[in-house]
Amino acid sequence: MGLDPKFGRFCDECGDMFAKAHKVHCGREYCSTCYARVFKPAICITCGSGVRAHRNAQTSTRCRKCEASSRTCVRCDKAVPRASLILPNGPVCPSCAPYFRDKHNCAHCGRESARLSAMPSMGIEEKICDSCRNKHTHRTCSVCAKYRKVVAKVDGNPLCVRCASEQNAVHACPACGSDVPGLGASRCRACTNENAVSLEVDLSQHVFEQEWTKQAWAEFGKWLHRRSPDRPRLLAVLRSHQPFFERLDAEFHSSSKLREDEILRILGSKMLRKHLLGMRFLEEHFGIVITGQTRTISADGDRIAAALAQGRHEPWYEQLLSYHKHLERANLIARTRRMYVSTAANFLRRSANDGQQWRPEELGRFLQSHRGARNNLGRFVSYCREQLGWNVAMPTDNAIEVLASPTQSAERLATLLAKVDDIGLETADTGLLIEILSTALGYSERRLLRLTAQDFSAPSKGAMVLSVGKERIVLPAGLMPVAARLRAVLK
Repeated sequence: MGLDPKFGRFCDECGDMFAKAHKVHCGREYCSTCYARVFKPAICITCGSGVRAHRNAQTSTRCRKCEASSRTCVRCDKAVPRASLILPNGPVCPSCAPYFRDKHNCAHCGRESARLSAMPSMGIEEKICDSCRNKHTHRTCSVCAKYRKVVAKVDGNPLCVRCASEQNAVHACPACGSDVPGLGASRCRACTNENAVSLEVDLSQHVFEQEWTKQAWAEFGKWLHRRSPDRPRLLAVLRSHQPFFERLDAEFHSSSKLREDEILRILGSKMLRKHLLGMRFLEEHFGIVITGQTRTISADGDRIAAALAQGRHEPWYEQLLSYHKHLERANLIARTRRMYVSTAANFLRRSANDGQQWRPEELGRFLQSHRGARNNLGRFVSYCREQLGWNVAMPTDNAIEVLASPTQSAERLATLLAKVDDIGLETADTGLLIEILSTALGYSERRLLRLTAQDFSAPSKGAMVLSVGKERIVLPAGLMPVAARLRAVLK
């Protein structure tokens, strides 16, 4: 190829400049004048048509059509009558051309792709990938249900090019003869699923070692198809149950050894619940029946084991384990034991317990944030008091409720006091005053609503005392104006 940096391309024969070469031969470019002079008329040795051959050619010449009919792609070795790329070592077919192009990022999704193109007809000037391009041009046809390019819409329903020509067209399924919407020769959904399931079973049977499992896997595929032959995701359902049969293949060397208790013990309730169709198949073909109550008991046992295993490296693990053994000796049902153990483990983890007696405020803080755990945690508190000799007890309704988060409580108190400053202490209602004292002192608002004016002692020596049940609290100076206003309101 002749190329001058200053003037551009030129003929390799005569040196004249041109915009486009008339002929490229063996890497040399020729202008139209030199082409007529250098390439002499000849006869194609294949078809006998006229052709021009280089004057110094040592071999017989074939025409361009005959050369294209016999050439093959350098990558896939298929015939290339029309090449997409011409490389120094040969032509490349359109299918393989993207493998020889540089990858660039799609302007829409950002993924790298060698298939990038613009869509000026859609107002898209940037280079986008085929996936983003198809989102603008393709939809699922409302007639044949195939994802194709949309050529028309009827009442908002997309139609492909074949269904648009005959909207009510149907054809016979080549396998079963049933009517299939649209033109063509595609099979119905049931026949497509049957073929897909059969291929999947044949391809996956090699993973099983036991003969009974191979036969059961094949029967399971047929059983699934009989249940719902036209289910769109039938193949995905079949594949999702393969791990279930793989576990059966590894654990049971014969179908005669299948027993309900062994299956439940080995596979666990979680896996059985995930593969309900597999269990229903075993029930129909092998008579294996595992009731819902049995699965529930097993699931509770698994959750207890998981809670114990999760705390294995915690300092309170021995304490939780002894509590679990204590519950087992009490002959409680599995669900009750599961609730007691999980609640106790949650409390010990949240309070960062070190295996020693906890502080009362830690228990109060946990109950404040887990109000529904009081009954479940009461058994654990009683166990620690009676069996371990700890001085612990469940807080009563009149006890101080420890705030769940001291930091949040301080922020909330600052907000409430700022609100009082804005509206004025004399105009603050009872609810706001009670909320301030509840946040500052840690008592529930319900408990403080039972206060009377007599529960506030008159200030003496610059201090005011608040009586809550048997508790007497000396109020700090910052709360004294709030308490005085509340005392005046309650009179």
